[in-house]
Amino acid sequence: MAAINDLIRQVPDQALRSRLEEEIERLSKNKKYGLVFEEHIPECTPLFGIGIKPGFSVARKAGRINEIFTVVNMDDSDARCYNRATGEVEVINISDLVPVAQFGEPIFPTLQPIDAVQNAPDSSLWHTLIEADNYHALQLLEYLYAGKVDCIYIDPPYNTGARDWKYNNDYVDGSDSYRHSKWLAMMNKRLTIAKRLLKNDGVMIVTIDDNEYATLTLLLDEIFPEWKKVTICIQMNPGGTQSKAFSVTNEFAIVLYTDASEIYRRSHLGDDTYNLRRWGSTSNRYEGATCFYPVIVDRDCQIVGFGDVLDDELHPSSQVELREDGSYNVWPIDISNTEKKWRYARNTVEGIAKRLFAERRNERIEIIVKRETEPPKTMWTSNAYNAEAYGTDLIRSILGQSQFSYPKSLYAVHDCLALAVSGKPDALIVDFFAGSGTTLHAVNLLNAEDNGRRRCILVTNNEVSASEEKKLLSLGYLPGDAEWEKCGVARNVTWKRIKYSILGTDVTGKPLSGNYGVAHEYYVEDEESAIVSRSTGKPLKRKVYKKAKIQEYPSLSKMKMSDGSRANVAYFKLGFLDKDQVALGRRFKELLPLLWLKTGAVGKRPECGEQEPEMMILPENGFAILVDETCYAKFIKELAGQDEIKTVFFVTDSEDAFREMSMGVGNRKTHHLYWEYIENFVIGSRRT
Repeated sequence: MAAINDLIRQVPDQALRSRLEEEIERLSKNKKYGLVFEEHIPECTPLFGIGIKPGFSVARKAGRINEIFTVVNMDDSDARCYNRATGEVEVINISDLVPVAQFGEPIFPTLQPIDAVQNAPDSSLWHTLIEADNYHALQLLEYLYAGKVDCIYIDPPYNTGARDWKYNNDYVDGSDSYRHSKWLAMMNKRLTIAKRLLKNDGVMIVTIDDNEYATLTLLLDEIFPEWKKVTICIQMNPGGTQSKAFSVTNEFAIVLYTDASEIYRRSHLGDDTYNLRRWGSTSNRYEGATCFYPVIVDRDCQIVGFGDVLDDELHPSSQVELREDGSYNVWPIDISNTEKKWRYARNTVEGIAKRLFAERRNERIEIIVKRETEPPKTMWTSNAYNAEAYGTDLIRSILGQSQFSYPKSLYAVHDCLALAVSGKPDALIVDFFAGSGTTLHAVNLLNAEDNGRRRCILVTNNEVSASEEKKLLSLGYLPGDAEWEKCGVARNVTWKRIKYSILGTDVTGKPLSGNYGVAHEYYVEDEESAIVSRSTGKPLKRKVYKKAKIQEYPSLSKMKMSDGSRANVAYFKLGFLDKDQVALGRRFKELLPLLWLKTGAVGKRPECGEQEPEMMILPENGFAILVDETCYAKFIKELAGQDEIKTVFFVTDSEDAFREMSMGVGNRKTHHLYWEYIENFVIGSRRT
């Protein structure tokens, strides 16, 4: 570049020189390597529930959401609207319009309570489901939990070419030549905010299939350049898909983590054991120089020590040899009297001694290893990951019919989350592509296993399927109508699955059958059923196998589905507020759920009437609010001795007053309302 710049400076024409400098600068910013995709028209979001006023940006409910109008004026029934694209003015019935926000414009969100289920009244822990476009929900979560999330798990739309996801309210299918770049543009905006939610030691997990795996990997490299990345291949469809060339059986889970993150080892509970003696290839004595030594067992069949490695030219008289003191030497010799080797060398076996035990089998003594933990592998093939058996069929058992395409196996999600948070009993987990709600269901199982208090926040839209949309439009219903909304995925699938899995019943109230254990039959080597030669009477060198039933999740096998889960969940719809009304302090009731969520969703969500209170002291929720600053002295008096209150909100127009009042509440965390709330979303929109 230095040589080029020197040559450009020799160009005598100043205008040409300036133009060349501009072009060189532009070219120097082009990517040399990485992901290149189209930037599309910014996404738009319909703001249902907000009244329409002159000057508002609006779109037709049943039209293209990015065909935007500006309301010029209006009467009781109609609005004169200026079409920003064509410049034409149209008169449109107000009932056919909805306010819209383009990405990058400030939005001021609220949470409108929809429903709740409380199956653990003695617990202050509450999960949250937010029905919303996930981009605006992520903006809200950044205000609430920036840098506080332990794990983000998402299962975004797979972009297979089917009509299974939307961009700007239009279905993207295989005929759209820009479907890959639209998908990447959609993911780029959301992943950028998601990164700001994670703790320094947080973990992000994204599941994906072949259609976008390569491009998603490059996108994640750009957004998370300093993070480590590993891909796990999960066999979720053992039967495979039907296709002409290949039968696809797997998908991928991309795991992102930092040097500070801890990836937890897989725990093995119950009867998960194996023989210390090796078998199969490379298992013979002389294939491991330091692995042929005796394990010393006492008369009570307890392991008491380990002998030295036997010289190569020496051989034991039998698999079990009596020692002078009455104990026994147990050697790695199989039922065919072939000298094998132990799995661990003599200098390392004592490190696993606490996991070893001896088991007498007729004239033999076997040394058994109890499997404890192991690092998560990158190839997962358990039958428990079958998405049909433990995804589709599970949802069908709760909802009565399969109303969701391609749900994840509950256990695949459970195991993904476990590698990120099994050692964090108080972890905060976020899923902003919640789909059928599998993530929260899996978190409840994790909590049941170790009495954890992990909290989950789910975000999903309430879109209807393509076929349902066609049917509703034919009946005259529009998005936002009650009849339309009740058919959406959030209300008809996600919430019902969460609610009834917690209560332990299906949607009719009938108790769910079965338990959460997963038992499968495996063939294991049978040491005791040796095949004996008819002519010599000696065991043949031939392996015999027997069936054994193994519990893959023994800690869950006693958990009946009909018992439900000890959990509480609050269900909200993301709404939007008028900035001026917030600034005037007229939206306290609407913002109260946000304050509850911001302070950790502790205890049952507080409520207030239409009349704005002077203050709220909420020890059961861990926070307090001073609404009328003239009542400060009374507020401080009532706050005294309330050690449960860790956070205080002050409503004031004065920065000086906020600082002064904050000094009077000790080391409690304080927030400035409503300035902090408004400023966050104004700045957030500029950053976007």
